[in-house]
Amino acid sequence: SKKLASYRNLWVDLSHMMQQLGKAYSNMYGIYCLVIFFTTIIASYGSLSEIIDHGVTFKELGLFIIVIYCMTLLFIICNEAHHASRRVGLNFQDILLNVNLTTVDVATQREIEMFLVAIDKNPPTMNLDGYANINRQLITSNVTFMATYLVVLMQFKLTLLRQSAKKVVGDERH
Repeated sequence: SKKLASYRNLWVDLSHMMQQLGKAYSNMYGIYCLVIFFTTIIASYGSLSEIIDHGVTFKELGLFIIVIYCMTLLFIICNEAHHASRRVGLNFQDILLNVNLTTVDVATQREIEMFLVAIDKNPPTMNLDGYANINRQLITSNVTFMATYLVVLMQFKLTLLRQSAKKVVGDERH
C-alpha cells in the first residue's frame, strides 16, 4: 500500500506537470493551431475561387498541397497528444482494475481506490492553458469551423459574381 501511495503521488505530480507543460506551450501551440486554421481556410478559399474564376491550373494544385500539409500537421499534433493521454491514463487504470482485491490487504485496496480516483480527477490531458484540449476532437471541431467559414466566404464570392453578371447584362441593354 505504501508503494501504491507513492505511485499515486507520482501520478498527481505527472498530471500537474502535463498541465504546466500545456500552459508553457499554450501560446506557441495556440498560435501554431491558429496559423494552421487560417492558412487552411485561405488556401481552400483561394483554390476554390480560382477554380470558379479561371478553371483548374497548377496554382490550385499548390494551394491544395498547402491545405493537405496543414491538415496533416494538425492531425499529427492532435493524434499524438491523444495517444499520449490514452497510453498513460488507460494503462494505469487497466493495471489497477486487474488487481485481484481479495488477495491484498485493506490498506492496499484503499490505495487502489484512491489511485483510481486520482486518475479520474487528474486525467493526463494536454490542453492550451484551459482554452482547448489537444485531442482528436480538436481536429473535428477545426474542420467544422473551417467548413463553416469556407461556406460563408464562398457565399460572398458567389454573390459578388452574380452582382457583376447582372451589371454586365444591365450595361449591355443600355
